[in-house]
Amino acid sequence: MKAECMPGMVMPGCATSTPPSRTTSGPPTIELALILIIILSAYVVLIFTWRFIRRRRISSYSAFSDWFGHTAHALGMIAMALLMIGTIRYIGPLRAYMVVFGLFALVFLLRLITKWSTCNRRIELWHVFISASMAYMFSATDLSAVTVGCLLLYIAFVASELRKSSWRGGSGMPAGGERRSLRILEINGDLTIAFSMMLMLALNQWPNLFT
Repeated sequence: MKAECMPGMVMPGCATSTPPSRTTSGPPTIELALILIIILSAYVVLIFTWRFIRRRRISSYSAFSDWFGHTAHALGMIAMALLMIGTIRYIGPLRAYMVVFGLFALVFLLRLITKWSTCNRRIELWHVFISASMAYMFSATDLSAVTVGCLLLYIAFVASELRKSSWRGGSGMPAGGERRSLRILEINGDLTIAFSMMLMLALNQWPNLFT
């Protein structure tokens, strides 16, 4: 599994640049960060599972967008975090995950270009980005410039969502209590994905920051 090790991370069967005194399960701070990622990702799964259950209350609902743009992403994050902690020792070839998420990004890009889906163009672009960044993470490629670029785009997305929420004050939300709540849940899910992905990218690229 050496060829599939995440850059610099303490993972089963991987060489590591951390001091020999560290255990194979990784430094406690890294473990805590990975546990946080698991919790956040589980929260995302719950959000979009609930949205699927209540999909009749959501206008222009797309099961494909929710399951492959959000839930699959969260499950992939959980699998990677469990692998890094050492709870599980193998999740299959990491390159296979890279290919799958790369295909997701391609499909969302085609949906965006051809206007195949009724989803908002901005939402589809977001799905392209999170799928592509997941493919990059699973590629185990050590490219600081790409990682920094991904982090900046995630930060820009979070800032944009927070800014919109502040000036909109809920006025742009769908009418009706449950519909508004489901929309807020979607936004919370997207922000949670962004935060957990930023944390995972930082852990992969600069593990010494968490030692």
